Amino acid sequence: MILIKFFFVIFCLVESNADYIAEFGIDRGRPIETGFLFWEGKYIEAPYVVERRGLMIFVNGVAVTAAPPFHFYEVPKAVDPGPAHFKATDFLDDREVQDFLQAKWSYLQQQYDEEEAIRKMGEVYA
Repeated sequence: MILIKFFFVIFCLVESNADYIAEFGIDRGRPIETGFLFWEGKYIEAPYVVERRGLMIFVNGVAVTAAPPFHFYEVPKAVDPGPAHFKATDFLDDREVQDFLQAKWSYLQQQYDEEEAIRKMGEVYA
């Protein structure tokens, strides 16, 4: 029974990692010929090939990390915060100014292509 649960958990981890693989891909390192590796009380034979599949790490095909749950979310539509309510000489380390600039940039990025968004952001400072 424990073995069945183990395989079910591994299956679920690998299945939940499929979205991460689609997003981040697979990357494999060069074999490591030296050292010793014990994972969960078992010796893994060298050479060690470390591979990232999505967000999971494998050594010689053995999963040594689990992928966190994958959540899709929609970026909320940014609202134009309006014209700048500060002067270019105001301190940029002022939290209110930073919040405004972030809100304005988010709005411009969603409304315009990158070049136009940058141009319009420059107008904020004019």
